[in-house]
Formats: sequence, C-alpha cells, structure tokens
Amino acid sequence: MYKMGYVVECIANIVKSGDLSAVQTTQHNIAAYHGANSQYFTYEIDGYKREILRGENIHVAHFDNVSNDPLLNDPLSNDQTFKNVLHFIRDVYVKKQYVIDCIYDEQITTKLLYASPRYLKRLDKLVADDVRKSIASNIDQVSHIRKAMRRTRNLPIVSFYSA
Repeated sequence: MYKMGYVVECIANIVKSGDLSAVQTTQHNIAAYHGANSQYFTYEIDGYKREILRGENIHVAHFDNVSNDPLLNDPLSNDQTFKNVLHFIRDVYVKKQYVIDCIYDEQITTKLLYASPRYLKRLDKLVADDVRKSIASNIDQVSHIRKAMRRTRNLPIVSFYSA
C-alpha cells in the first residue's frame, strides 16, 4: 500500500548538463541515500522545427512516511521523513546540477511547501497568488526548507555518491 509523504521535483537543463546519464545517476543515488522510496525521470522539451528552445530533465523523488501502519499517524516518522527531505534538498543544492522546482506534502490533500519562481511563472496569475498564500501559511516547514536551500560554505559535501 502506498504511504503518503513528501515529493520533491528537481529540474536540470538538458543542453547544459553534458553527460546526462551521469547526472541522472548521481541524482538517483543522492535521493536513494536520503531514503526516497520511489523516483523517476521525465522530460519537457519545447522546440520549433529542428531547434530545441527548452529542454529539461525532471527528477521526481517520493519520500514516503516511515511508519508501517497506514492507520497510524505517527508524528515522529513524519519528522524523520521531513528531515530526510531537508538533507536531500541541501545535497541537491550543493551539487548544483539540479534546481528544486517544487516540494509538496501528499498527506490527505496535496499541500505545496515550495515553488520556484519558474514554477510560479508558468501558472495563471490568480492561481500563482493562491499558491503563494498557501505556502506562506505553512511557515514552520517552509522556514526549514529555506534554511536547507541556503548555499553556505559550512555545509558538508557528501562525496560517496557514484557519478
């Protein structure tokens, strides 16, 4: 049975990535290390005739709640899963191959916790305003996500991911 949790969507530019297979392998290993239960890659490509105008590799990582009992809403397992998501976000930012596009919580109803400016730009203006308000209402989780997204020199880079 599928256990709801957190989903992180990351985007890499296909044109600038170079060896896309190595980039995907690294991203897959980072997510697996931090406890992603399932993950997949998809692509968005826009072009005109033979010219590629925009090409993106999208990595979607699902972090399911740790609790084995689907009826048990254990806040401690939720906290551990959220910590895993924060560590994953930090490592993605340190690697700088992918950009976090959006983060959402799949409990009961989908709750958006972070949306990149690129993500908001692609939405209708009224919908984007509603998303901003919704994100602002989750200030506790959002503040932790923003801290994890800071690029500081003090963050350790984990070097055992295979590339």
